[in-house]
Amino acid sequence: MAAPLVLYKSKYGTTRTYAEALGRALSCPALSVDNARPQDISLADTVIIGGSIRASGLGFARFVKANAQALRGKRLVFFAVGASPVPGAGDDTLAQIRKRGLGKLFPEAPLFYCRGDWDMEGMTFLDRTLCGLLIKSLQKKDIKELAPWQKALRDAGTKKTSWYDEKYLAPILAAARAG
Repeated sequence: MAAPLVLYKSKYGTTRTYAEALGRALSCPALSVDNARPQDISLADTVIIGGSIRASGLGFARFVKANAQALRGKRLVFFAVGASPVPGAGDDTLAQIRKRGLGKLFPEAPLFYCRGDWDMEGMTFLDRTLCGLLIKSLQKKDIKELAPWQKALRDAGTKKTSWYDEKYLAPILAAARAG
């Protein structure tokens, strides 16, 4: 049996932290998609791919599309990392993000969500400016009118906050080990 492989696309580091924890748990490498080689994928039977959710897009979608042929026939498990609260039952946010990012590619591969970090000081100038404007607009609204992700963003404000929790790894590990 071939070893699994964890791949990730991380802009600010939390996705990398989750990927490295998955790699330790599965005794396999965790590689940035920027450093992954075709032979890395070919040697794996299971490939776990993670990335952030930014502007309702999956950070790893471009990699999956570009490497779709090499990924066919592998057991795939996807995970997305974001600052929003974990979607509740009946919430189709992840399904919408998946459809927007991956279209009809690999519909059998599960997509899991891990809550990440919020650190405006560590953001690029553009990200910090856009998030700051969004927070200001949310502060002007009645809290009862806000969606859960908007409430979380409003509450976090400019404070550095981490929601990293390895409990989010359990379903990813179970899916990677299934079969």
